Amino acid sequence: MGDCSYSGSPAGLLQSEHADCRARHEKGASTIISLLAEGIESGASKCDLDAAVDPIAKKYALAADETRAAKLSAWTAALECFFSDGLIDTSEEHRLMRFAQDHGVLGEVKRLPAYRKLAQATILRDLSQGKPCAKVRFDGPMPNLQKSERLVWAFRDAEYLEDRIRKELVGISHGMSFLIAKGVTYRIGASKGVRWSGRSL
Repeated sequence: MGDCSYSGSPAGLLQSEHADCRARHEKGASTIISLLAEGIESGASKCDLDAAVDPIAKKYALAADETRAAKLSAWTAALECFFSDGLIDTSEEHRLMRFAQDHGVLGEVKRLPAYRKLAQATILRDLSQGKPCAKVRFDGPMPNLQKSERLVWAFRDAEYLEDRIRKELVGISHGMSFLIAKGVTYRIGASKGVRWSGRSL
C-alpha cells in the first residue's frame, strides 16, 4: 500500500497520490503562476511577490523546485500577455528580464523557447525604429553578405539559396539512326540548337 506523495497518508493499493491532493496541489501552482504573471506585468518588486507567493507555496505544500517551475511558467505567461498588442516595448522587456534576474531564474529563462521569441521581437522592434542591431553573436562560417548587409538573426539548419540565371543549349534533331555494330549507331540528318535561359534557385 503506497502513501500519497502530497499528504503522506495511505493512498491505497498501487496508488501514489490522492486525486483530491493532486488537484489541490495543481491549484496552488496555478495560483502562484497567475499571481507572478500579474506581478511581472505590473512591475511588482521581488519582496512584494515573495511575500505573496511564500504563504501559498506553504499552504499547498509546493516544493522549491515546483515554485521555481511556476516562476518560469509565469514568465512565459507574462510574455504572451505583452505580445497581445503585437509588440514588446522596452519597459515590458525590462520587467521580464528584471524578474528573471531578481528571482534567480535567468539561466533557465534563456533556455525557454519563449526567450527566443522575445529576442526576435526586440530585434524587430529596434529595426523598425532604425536602431542598429547588435544583439546576436554568430560563431562559425558567416553567410555571404553584401557590404550594406548585417546579420541580425541566424536560424539553425537553414538552406542558403541564390536566384541564378541558367543558360542551356537545347538541341532539336531530325533524321535516322542506323545500327552498325552492337552498341554503335550512326545518325544522319539535321540538328539545330536553341539557346534557352531561365531563373533557378
